Amino acid sequence: MLVRGADSFSRWLTSLRLDAKSNNPNNTAARVARLRLDRINAFLLVLSRMQAVPTADDPPVIKRIRQSSRYELWRLGHPHHSEVCVRLIVHFHASEAVVALVGGDKLRVSDQWYDTAVKQANAALDHYYRQREVS
Repeated sequence: MLVRGADSFSRWLTSLRLDAKSNNPNNTAARVARLRLDRINAFLLVLSRMQAVPTADDPPVIKRIRQSSRYELWRLGHPHHSEVCVRLIVHFHASEAVVALVGGDKLRVSDQWYDTAVKQANAALDHYYRQREVS
């Protein structure tokens, strides 16, 4: 599938890449940024290799978000890690495209993170579909 990132996701990814560049082994922010990027890259690989919209039978790395409203949203997640808890929120459009909407680390905010992420994803999708109508 083709993976497209919303503007907010692209900004977050750029920020993580900049943070990860430090070679100082004592730089905690750089280490955490690299951990986040490792997980994001794995998620993007999973998405790019998908042949169809996911179902409930797919592996646990991707699950439907129960809190989603206007759009069907899915989240990609990884097994527990003590320093990061990265989630990537996606919406599948047709069978050939995936729109990566929101990414974040919910380590310190638990599942409440999804309430905000769903609102951001809905707004990003509204914008995405308006842009598609114009082009």
